[in-house]
Amino acid sequence: MSSNAAYSPTTTSPNLVQNEPLFDKGYPKTLNGLVKTLQMVLLMIAFLCVATHTIGDGYFQSATIWWFFMVLIFFLLYFFRVPKRITMIHWPLTELIFYVIGTIFVLTASITLASRTHGYAALIVGLIFGFMATGAFIYNGWLAFSMWRTPSAQPAETV
Repeated sequence: MSSNAAYSPTTTSPNLVQNEPLFDKGYPKTLNGLVKTLQMVLLMIAFLCVATHTIGDGYFQSATIWWFFMVLIFFLLYFFRVPKRITMIHWPLTELIFYVIGTIFVLTASITLASRTHGYAALIVGLIFGFMATGAFIYNGWLAFSMWRTPSAQPAETV
């Protein structure tokens, strides 16, 4: 009697999402995707305004370009559905911490630049976009906080 002949083991991992496309075409149209896109545009404009000026602030430039790439990385993570594939990381909490730190750095860089503008138009425009990017960081941090505090945002247990 061969009871083992009918047994065929399956080797599927519970963390992998089956039959989903590699990327999420709808993510850039969601509120989080739009706010991340807005952040990247504001940070790039702020960086370019200050970088084209000869008396530009190095801290402001490095903070804006650094956080531009960090937001781009988070955008790409969500665009390629990485949080659905790697469920051991609590993504809303990770994003909340990311935005709190980003808000502190961009706000500090904007305040530092505000003390050095001396009436130069390019620096003032860069400063305005830096403060607008700070506002976008605060708003996206609030979105991450509300997602973190919502019970349905917790990673689902798979059986």
